[in-house]
Amino acid sequence: MEFSPIWRRIQRSLFPRIEDCLGPLTEEHRKIVAILEIVRIEDQIRQSRRGTGRPPHDWLTIARAFVAKAILNLSSTRALIERLQADATLRRVLGFRTGSPLPHESAFSRVFGVLARTEIPERTHAALVDRFVKDPGIAHAALEASAIRAREKARNTWKSVAVKINRKRGRPKRGETVPPPEVSGVVRILPMTPARMKRTLPGDCSCGAKMNSQGKYEVWKGDKLPVPVVEGGLSVSSLLTSVALHDSQAAPFLLKKTARKVQGYCLADAAYDAASLRTLAKGLGLVPVIDKNPRRGEKIPMEPDRARRYKARTQAERFFARLKEEFGGRMIFVRGNRKVMAHLMYGVLGILADQLLGSGS
Repeated sequence: MEFSPIWRRIQRSLFPRIEDCLGPLTEEHRKIVAILEIVRIEDQIRQSRRGTGRPPHDWLTIARAFVAKAILNLSSTRALIERLQADATLRRVLGFRTGSPLPHESAFSRVFGVLARTEIPERTHAALVDRFVKDPGIAHAALEASAIRAREKARNTWKSVAVKINRKRGRPKRGETVPPPEVSGVVRILPMTPARMKRTLPGDCSCGAKMNSQGKYEVWKGDKLPVPVVEGGLSVSSLLTSVALHDSQAAPFLLKKTARKVQGYCLADAAYDAASLRTLAKGLGLVPVIDKNPRRGEKIPMEPDRARRYKARTQAERFFARLKEEFGGRMIFVRGNRKVMAHLMYGVLGILADQLLGSGS
């Protein structure tokens, strides 16, 4: 992952130029400037806009402001506007015109919706991964999913089996043709392309429950964010699914996206213990290191060498801890799959750039 030349250029050229215009920058301002220079979300807005003319000026600045909102871990758009009103240097850094009033809160909300529908944050993340995560020596990719609590009505409408054929149980009659069983679960998703998987997998807000790390039953309403995290705490892909979807059914999408960047070990917990996933990982050139699921039987221990590698899976847990505690992952006030995903992706972009700069924990 080659990013040090960009960081040197930011320190030697960009910071002095900005300070000549705006005066001395605080450490917080320097961090925002550096991350915005790496993320460059405005490039994706220009590329995605069709027709003649340039996009409205507010689109570019507001998009940069949403990245800054995640970096500053602000709770809401109103808190972002209040911070911009009190911080003239931040307004200039983001590109708002001097002497002009800030856009109204409704304008921020409208632009946020447009950027979410056009998947600008996701496209920016994919461009960053293609640009920076290209080291063939990446050895580990950890698959993990985390609960995302939402503030909307839950809808458990998805079923993994599309059609059930009703027939009497037992041995078929002589001459009766028994239809083959319906293909469901991971096997149904495996032949699909990543783009079709993303369209097929459910994304509605629903209710979920699991046993947490303290051994207590935990229930929540919202979504689930499965992410593969490689060495250095960098996420190479992401997907927001319904809680009703089992972790293993999002794994084929993540594995196919991850295999383009990693040629090494795929680390996952017992929720991903399926023969079809192991076969898929091996076919993609990955070595699956997946914890055995006892399935009401005796726990099968992992081989010592693989158990040592399995410890690297904590990089995914640290990623989610930073997303929720430092980059706004717990403060979601928007509704709908696209908008919730956009909100989270601004934080993912901030973490990716922050880790590349080497300032992340």
